[in-house]
Amino acid sequence: MIIVNDIQNILNPEGVTQCHSFRVIYAWSFLFKKKNKKSLHLKCTHILLYDNRLIYSRKLKERKCMVQNYFYRVRQLWLGILLSLVTLFYGFGMGAVFGISEDRIKESLKASAREVYDTVYKGNTAEMSKTTDKSWAYFKRSHVHATGMATASLVMIILLSHVNGQRRVRVIAAIGLGAGSMGYSLFWLFAGMLAPGLGSTGLAKTSLAWLSIPSTGIFLLAVITVIVIFIWGVLRPELTVNIQGVTDPIS
Repeated sequence: MIIVNDIQNILNPEGVTQCHSFRVIYAWSFLFKKKNKKSLHLKCTHILLYDNRLIYSRKLKERKCMVQNYFYRVRQLWLGILLSLVTLFYGFGMGAVFGISEDRIKESLKASAREVYDTVYKGNTAEMSKTTDKSWAYFKRSHVHATGMATASLVMIILLSHVNGQRRVRVIAAIGLGAGSMGYSLFWLFAGMLAPGLGSTGLAKTSLAWLSIPSTGIFLLAVITVIVIFIWGVLRPELTVNIQGVTDPIS
């Protein structure tokens, strides 16, 4: 059984007003006695959490600082990590498809253009060839952006997991990184698919503005947020907490 109590029981009033993220957990655990392993006894463990990071533990008369629960902080950003990993898998998958079926993809683009050869291209073979070539280039852009942006997103999300505080902002920024990288990569794929039938890559990009503009804006805002949070986490002063005469720094 775990009971969460008020931090005022052990912290001074100044610590309470400045750091509302403090919690104390009294965890009662059943442990074996050394002499007789069949009998059990209760042992009370006092655990101090700051922003869900384990920083202090007292087991009976034993006092020691604990390492931070890093994997818990990573799990808070799970959605952004998942979107980034899916985008990364999509980018690598496209690279594999290119290697296996490059000629088939190019032929498919030309077949889409030939269907509207008389109505859209007006018999202009050079224009049709130019459009299909640019469509293939857009497919490659989708592959490059997916692998590059997803990798950068994962790096920035891991960086966010090392910064204390601002949990909601970190979660939103991680989701923005993952969603932005996925949306922008898919934009280039869809533009390459639509361009041969529309007769222009410009028209294809214009028709997908609803996807390109939000995904680009979300990703850029998320990157700016990561930079601001990182600078804030590095430059903010270190906090020190006094617990029953034991001083432990929180960095």
